[in-house]
Amino acid sequence: MLAVKFLQATLWPTLGKAKMMVEKPVYVVQAKEIDPPERAEAVDWLLLTTLPVTSFEDAVEKINWYSRRWRIERFHYVLKSGCGIEELQFQTLDRLKKAIALYSLVAWRILWLNYQARETPEAS
Repeated sequence: MLAVKFLQATLWPTLGKAKMMVEKPVYVVQAKEIDPPERAEAVDWLLLTTLPVTSFEDAVEKINWYSRRWRIERFHYVLKSGCGIEELQFQTLDRLKKAIALYSLVAWRILWLNYQARETPEAS
């Protein structure tokens, strides 16, 4: 079970930068696991966002988004390292977009196969 708290705060510019920068409203969301499983590290996330968090549902939505962060990072890792997306060179932006779309499908499939192999090792 998670304890969820949220509040709105303001980030102020550092001293000496006040003329160049303005204050920025932000939302703080805390998700803290109550009574975690034995030998497991408890979840204790403190999230900062500029997206509005004005209700419990908004806070849970941001927590759910953050919980997917690792998979998103793994997707980009596979796209860059496994598929070599950063090495692509094309004459036009349109061709680059099409290549990225295709490589994204390949990266997603590689990730999916990887997760399937972990979840059901007897199937591989």
